[in-house]
Amino acid sequence: MLTGFTLFSNNALADKEATTPEVRKLAVLLNYNKGDILSLKAEDLEQEFKNPQSASADHSRRFSHPSRVSLLLTHRLPDDYRATLPDDDPEELLHRYVVLEYPDTASTMAAKAILKNDLGVLFVQESTFSEFSVAPSDPLYPVATTAPNYQWGINNPLNLQAAWNTVRGTAYIAHLDSGIQSGRVPGIPVHEDLAQSWRSQFTFNVAGGADVDEHPELFGGGAGHGTHTAGIIAAATTRSGVASGYPNPSPTGGAGVCWYCTLMVANIRRVGAGLDDTIDIPNAINWAVKSGAQAINLSLGGGDLNCALNVNHAYCLALKHASTREVIVVAAAGNSDKRVGGSGYGLGTTLDFPAVSPYTIAVGAIQANSGTRGNLWTEEVPKEGFQGSSTGPGMETRGILTPGRDVLSSMYYGKNWSSVARCGTSASNGHSRGPNYGTCTGTSMATPHITGIVGLLRTVNPLLSASQITSALLSSGDNAASPNMMRGYGVPNAATAVNNVLATTNRLTPLFSHYSSVAADHFYTVVPQMARAALTAWLPPVPSSLAATQYVPYGTTVAEYPLFAAPQLVSWTSPLAEVWVFTTHANPFSTTVELKPLYRLSWKCGDPGVSVCGTNPKHVSHFYTASLAEAQSYIGSAYYKLDGIEGYIYPTSLGKPANATPLMRAYNPTRDDYALFPQQQQTIMANQGYTQNLVTLGYVYLNNGSRPTTY
Repeated sequence: MLTGFTLFSNNALADKEATTPEVRKLAVLLNYNKGDILSLKAEDLEQEFKNPQSASADHSRRFSHPSRVSLLLTHRLPDDYRATLPDDDPEELLHRYVVLEYPDTASTMAAKAILKNDLGVLFVQESTFSEFSVAPSDPLYPVATTAPNYQWGINNPLNLQAAWNTVRGTAYIAHLDSGIQSGRVPGIPVHEDLAQSWRSQFTFNVAGGADVDEHPELFGGGAGHGTHTAGIIAAATTRSGVASGYPNPSPTGGAGVCWYCTLMVANIRRVGAGLDDTIDIPNAINWAVKSGAQAINLSLGGGDLNCALNVNHAYCLALKHASTREVIVVAAAGNSDKRVGGSGYGLGTTLDFPAVSPYTIAVGAIQANSGTRGNLWTEEVPKEGFQGSSTGPGMETRGILTPGRDVLSSMYYGKNWSSVARCGTSASNGHSRGPNYGTCTGTSMATPHITGIVGLLRTVNPLLSASQITSALLSSGDNAASPNMMRGYGVPNAATAVNNVLATTNRLTPLFSHYSSVAADHFYTVVPQMARAALTAWLPPVPSSLAATQYVPYGTTVAEYPLFAAPQLVSWTSPLAEVWVFTTHANPFSTTVELKPLYRLSWKCGDPGVSVCGTNPKHVSHFYTASLAEAQSYIGSAYYKLDGIEGYIYPTSLGKPANATPLMRAYNPTRDDYALFPQQQQTIMANQGYTQNLVTLGYVYLNNGSRPTTY
């Protein structure tokens, strides 16, 4: 099994405290366009208040004496890149946000009242708090079927089995949740079903650092929401009859929707606080977009922030920013009317935010049996806040349904997410498969089913826009002929959605090529969002000694994909590639021998054990192989961690197909760098010092600008 990780915390968020966390923070968008004494830059203000006692008296009074000032975005773009962004670009606006902290709610709200009238402030908002969309399965409700005892949602209504015949998924998915079981708690290892998909080099914690464990000891013993939803997306999945050398983990636990997807985990829960809609969630969304995610899972919801009115709200800007980068955001519809101004005792007729936002796919939940609303999840013995799947405007344009009731998935070892919600591993839940597995109910559980399917679709054709992928998904729903506010587009057929995407491609896609002289590193990816992360100087892993490493593309232009997602800023941001690879495992020349995965591994200076960075502490190394054994060897004996799978190539064992070319790999000892190149470039690369460890990984197609049509 391929591994390589690190992470942090969260808890029984379904058992929301009766009291709302005290509001002590304001997110403030500074007005850079005033051009007068009122205009301040976020970075300057943050530096000035490093020590509040030494801040200027005028600024301290103006901002109502904050106890701390910080930047909303943890990850910053280089100044020269930002200088090319339009003033109304959502990413640039997010960089102009500062977070002001005050000792109590009264001070915070008083400061907001003053700042709303400050001409140097475009927008100000206090912290608001969401909840993860977990709901209880009532223990007294008689279960009419055996659905809770197996993964009924994955192996029945979505037709995933047929989809997996074509694609098993290699997308990069950001999971913004309570964390996962990551091995940070002594005696509790990385969850057995997440060790293959989770990557410690793709992690973010809103409280700082990269620890994304759910840390039950910090939250009254409760944990599991993030582990459960992560397992639905990408639990390690086993199949029979796999040839030696191909991915196939030991049979354990359940299957995931997207078998080989990379989970980029962000922990968005702070100890002693709720989910901060104003500060932490936008920050995490920005991290996911900047780091190259193709989709974002948000199994959570709160009150509607009304982005049509509050266009400069940080959360709204973050969602818009994701949209402009063609990143698909999948969000939970909600479990009642509690988040939309109701008492919590009614079925929600308005979607939670951000599901209500036009920048998301809204996901409602179904159940295995038929009830008062058909198969739409509805609690027969409802509890406050947990009535059933919310409905309302937005479902008829962007809504979809997947299993959400009694969903079996991975759980934090021996823990319950909530005794009230009856979500966890204990036998009292009624459906224990513990200590590592359990059932949960809610639109939180429905959402990752869709995110996983989006991962499959993104895998088949990474070049498609977010709207094209969304259309392929929605049109596969069983209610697509007449979508409505109750059922949206209905329950999707994953195989149909995959076939919709297959109609756009012959499964070849460019392997984008990049090099950084600063990091002395070659980097290759089939994912436009990941390539964009390299070009805009935030490609994980980032050396601890360097804020950002910018890569430059090289190769030949791709006629059908001339530009990355807007904005296009400088000429070299055009996508370039030297070769085309396949997006799925199916071999067009053999039904019995699958194509080989192209594994991407990486390490950076600053990683534990890395001792070769004396001459260049900014060094990053990416390594590529089509051999599972070689990947495992590098992970086990060197510093490398698995990043993911970057397409598929013909195995050398079958010989070179017509019109294909060998894909070579060679090592430059001076740069400590591996490079990939078509055989036609061998002399050029040798002249650059790439002469050692020369091997042929497999066969690919040259990029002459247009998509290869014969093979």
